[in-house]
Amino acid sequence: MSGTGLVKPTDLQKITTDAEMAKAREVLARSKKIEDEERELRDQFMARDLKPDVHERVSEMLRHAAANGQNEVKAMEFPATFCSDRGRAINNSERDWPSTCRDGPHEVTPFSTKN
Repeated sequence: MSGTGLVKPTDLQKITTDAEMAKAREVLARSKKIEDEERELRDQFMARDLKPDVHERVSEMLRHAAANGQNEVKAMEFPATFCSDRGRAINNSERDWPSTCRDGPHEVTPFSTKN
């Protein structure tokens, strides 16, 4: 850039280009961070093991719900994107919904079908 006088069009173009590139890098970095966080969440969810006292904990949740006049409880929550059908089978209470949960969590499927 020139040090004296009026700024040149080429200098203005460089300023604009540099600013746009900085914004693009920022957006890309933010997007990568979000993707990494989502991947980490999915990996943690898929690797989750049920605790040994799961039956007692579920029973307590059910007792509490019944005492409060409720007929359902939320045992777990996860994004619909973890399912191959984006949660359609779960929302429609289809018996084979666990098969739509790709790669896990590996202990939830047998627990949900046996209990």
